[in-house]
This record gives sequence, C-alpha cells and structure tokens, in this order.
Amino acid sequence: MSSNQQKKQYDPELRYDVFRSNQFIGPFGVGSIVDFPNESVMPAGIDKWDTTGIPYLYDTRLQKRLKKFNITHFKKVPSKNEYRKGIPFYRFPKWLYCKNSRCGRLKHIDEWRENYRKTKGKDSKFPTCNICNLKLVPSRFVVVCEKGHTDDFPWKKWVHKGKGCENVDLRLWVGGSSSGLGGIVAECKGCGEKRSLSGAFNDNAHDEKSCTGFKPWLGENDQKDCDCIPKTLQRTASNVYFPKIVSSILIPPYSDQLIDDIQHTNAWNIFQTQNNLFPDPSPLFKSIAEQLGKSLSDVKRAIENINNSSTDSVDEVEYRYQEYMALLGNFDKEEISSDNFGISKQEPKNYKIPGIENMVLVNSLRELRALIAFSRVNPLGRDEYGVGDENGNDGKGIPVKNYTTDWLPAIEVRGEGIFMSFNEKVLGDWQKNPDVQKRAEIINKRYKNYVDKRGLEYRHISAKFILLHTLAHLLIRELSFECGYATSSLRERLYCNERDNQPQMSGILIYTASGDSEGTLGGLVRQGKSEFFNKIFANAVSRASWCSSDPLCIESEGQGMGALNLSACHACSLLPETSCEEFNRLLDRALVVGTQDKDIGFFNN
Repeated sequence: MSSNQQKKQYDPELRYDVFRSNQFIGPFGVGSIVDFPNESVMPAGIDKWDTTGIPYLYDTRLQKRLKKFNITHFKKVPSKNEYRKGIPFYRFPKWLYCKNSRCGRLKHIDEWRENYRKTKGKDSKFPTCNICNLKLVPSRFVVVCEKGHTDDFPWKKWVHKGKGCENVDLRLWVGGSSSGLGGIVAECKGCGEKRSLSGAFNDNAHDEKSCTGFKPWLGENDQKDCDCIPKTLQRTASNVYFPKIVSSILIPPYSDQLIDDIQHTNAWNIFQTQNNLFPDPSPLFKSIAEQLGKSLSDVKRAIENINNSSTDSVDEVEYRYQEYMALLGNFDKEEISSDNFGISKQEPKNYKIPGIENMVLVNSLRELRALIAFSRVNPLGRDEYGVGDENGNDGKGIPVKNYTTDWLPAIEVRGEGIFMSFNEKVLGDWQKNPDVQKRAEIINKRYKNYVDKRGLEYRHISAKFILLHTLAHLLIRELSFECGYATSSLRERLYCNERDNQPQMSGILIYTASGDSEGTLGGLVRQGKSEFFNKIFANAVSRASWCSSDPLCIESEGQGMGALNLSACHACSLLPETSCEEFNRLLDRALVVGTQDKDIGFFNN
C-alpha cells in the first residue's frame, strides 16, 4: 500500500465517512461504541459539537410532545460533504493490547503514548506498540451500569484481586487450553499474579458501588456517586447500547407547504430560538411574508395553525391517533397543499383480505426521527425518555443533551407507504376465542414480569396488537421476497389502542425507512395496488404457515428476549431491528395462521 493510500485510509478526519445519517440516529449514536479499522471510538455528546452551519429541522407537533426537553428545533445529522468537521469522537476503550502473541502487553493508552514517545522520539497517529511496531487492539471487554455509565474493564484490580502492586506490567494471553473465558489470561510480570476472565461476567464479579460513573461520550465522570453494581460486557454486545429514538409523521396542518416554507426562513429560526428577544413577533412575521412573497394574513394564519394545535400532554397512543386519522383522510383537504403528505384511498372490496376496512396508498410522507437518549443493559420503555422527574430522581437512561442545549439531533425521511386498517368488530369477535386470549395472556404476563423486574413502564399487550405486529413483519418479509426490497429499507408503524377507553385503532403503516433512492420513486405504492397486493398478502400468510424451524417454532413456549415471542423466529418472522418498533418482541405467528391443532389464526382460512 502506498503512503498516500495509507494516509487516506487512516486519516482520523475521515473516520466519520463510514456513517450515514440514519446510522447515527440508530446503532451508532451518542454513547455507542463504534469499531473502525484500527481503533474503537465513541461519538461525543451533542454539547461537544461545533454546530455552525448545520441545517435546522422542524416538526412543531413533535417539539410540543417533547416539551420537557425544552427544545426549540432539531438539527440535521450531517454528512462529511455537508459539514467538514463531522462529529467529534472520544477513543474508547482506553486499554489496548499488542496482538503479537509473544508480546501481549496490556496498557492504558496514555502509557502506550508515553512509551512510544520515549522509544521513537515522536508521536504515532494511531496507538502503536513501541516494541513490536504493531497497531494496538482495543480491549474486548468493558463494564457498564444500568444508569448508562461505562468504563474500561478494571484490569489491574482484576489481576491483583483488589491488592496493590508497585510495579504493574500486564500481559494478555489469548487462546489457552480453554476456548472460553478461561482461555483468556491476564498476567502481571511485575509481581507474578495472573487470573483468567472466567467469572468476569458473573453478577457478583464486581463490588457494590464500584461503578466509576465515567461518561466517555463527554470525557468526564458523573458528579453524583453511582450506587449501581457494574456488569462486564463485550464492547460489541447488543446490550451495551440501546438508543431511544422518537419519530413523527408530518401530518396536516403541519404538512402544509406554506408552513414548510416558513420554517426554512431565517426569521423563523430567530423566532424559535430567540423569541424572548421579541415580545412582539409582528416584525418577524412581516419579514417572513416579504421573503416568501406571501400576504401577512396568510403567514399569520399558518403560524396560528401550528400554535393552536396542542400535543404536549398526549401519550403515545393519542399522538399516533392523530396520524391514524390523517391517514384515513380526516383533515381539511382544501387548506392543505404539500408534497410532505399525500394519500390515495383505495376501494377495500378490491382487496381479498378478511376484516379489512380501509386501504390507503401513501404517495408521499415525511418522517422525522430524533435521538433523545440512550440506555445500557436494558432498553427504555416506549414512553420513557431517559430524563429524571421533578423530584430529582434520575431517569433510566442518559439524555443526549444537557439542560442548556435547545436542540436534538434528527434526520428526516421522505418516502411512501402502504396503510391498512381493520374492522374493530371483526377483530373483537376473534379476540373472544379462549385459545386466542390464552396465547395473548402468556405474552402479556411475561411482558409485565419483564418490565417489573427492570422498573420499566407497563402497557397491556392485546391479541390485536400481537396480530397487527406479526402481520406487519410478515408483509415486510414478503415485500422483500417478491419485490426486491431490502428488509432494512422498510419499516413498520403500528396503530393500536391499548385500553378500551382510548381511541380505537387497528392499523399498520409499512413505509420506506431510508432516505436513499431505494423505494422512494413509487415502487412501494405500486405494490400496494390490489392487482399486486392481493398476491403479496396471500403469499405472506401462506409462507407464514410453515417455518423451516417447525415444529419447534410453532410449538415454542417462548423465545427471544425475555421469552416475549411465542411462534416467531429468525426463519419466519423476525426483521432487522431498524425495521421493528418493538426490538423483535411481542410476536406470535400462530395468531395469524393458527397452530397445527387449533384454527386460532385470524387468517387461517
């Protein structure tokens, strides 16, 4: 490899090039651990970003919903082409070892840097062993706690079993007589102590209140003492990082083109971020009208439509009910002119789908997704945002912003979708079947135990919800089989009430989930037409009636995280986690197609 090629590959300024915006609002957000070719890093908190020049994004309905975060706008997660400085990172883990089997030295990065400087008389761009001249490898293990803190595995303490050592000189030997953790041995050459990692993942592996409270994404320790017992995890484990993402479909009247134009003016940015400096906003409104070439009355009317709609106190079900009604066409069409939201209602009788009540092709939609917090060990509940309460109690997660920051990182996705809703009476009659109730109750009880153990929010899981959720998965998989869509390019959005006193909803929206060219030129809408969708739907249900893991899958008494799935596995029902709203939980294929001995499936015939 030439020196120019090597410089291009290992130039730290190019580290952000591996990201797409929708990866940051997802698995590689603030607080995650990201592996690059020669190092492992953690994206810094948004308070550390230089945001000059980053475009603003607005979704007034979602901003009101997130009122407790005190935000005035969102900011787009930029690509390197849009914003040269990219997103800052902190190196983590900071303990690195030499992969030379004869060396195996294990040290903190600061010690490695100092040794290299003494030996070579200069600094290395990437951490390098001063003896072997090999690039160093980050430690595979970290410790995390349920409050979000994470730190390097305590190698010194582990090897010396809590005792001191005046001449610490650690080595890491991998691949001994055991193929498991017992084959990974850390040894101190200074005192001769050695210890394998056997037992490092046990619940009692670390002392109580031994969490350091370290926040690598900020490069600092928590000011409060943490009373959690840390857990050892592999740095690439899925439970090291759970992003908390909120999303919102732009609906009328917020989708009006005039409102969109207003929100792209400089005067609107000033009105949102510095409104305390303008007790009388009339000059700003006049400036907006002049810039857009619109009458002042039209501008004021559009802004009143935004301000008069209140969503700051609604829960997730009520929030989605607003979208549900918009997807059914319940809005004033004469006042809306926009490319942000467009639907085409179809004739339900043309679709050979039992119980279907409405079929809508969503020709255009805009979704905004914002990263608001993250958690470790366990995901946050649906309505848990990671913030503490007014009594000073800590939240279950870590917000990505501090109290002085007035924005959140977000992306907007423009695409298309297929929406369907089902008859409530038909679903209600089906749910009265005792065998249906029995299967739903199994999942519901396990879900309650799961959230109770973790101190999360409980919500009732009905048979209707399990049916809609599983059906959405089956349709996404079939659209992938039939039409060539990557499953990760499609996404579900479920509309289902959880209690009888809530607005009744029984709907599914399947829509394009990525902002690239795939699926954004009418392909998904075309598949939603009756001449294509009838076959897709029939094939999805038929394919679900048999799984390559049957009879183990169909007869399963519980599988997946917390045994929260019954007959659902990777061979028949699971999706990429970016496509599923529930982390691939709360699924049961039997409620769609029935079991081998019971016709309980809603579509078993």
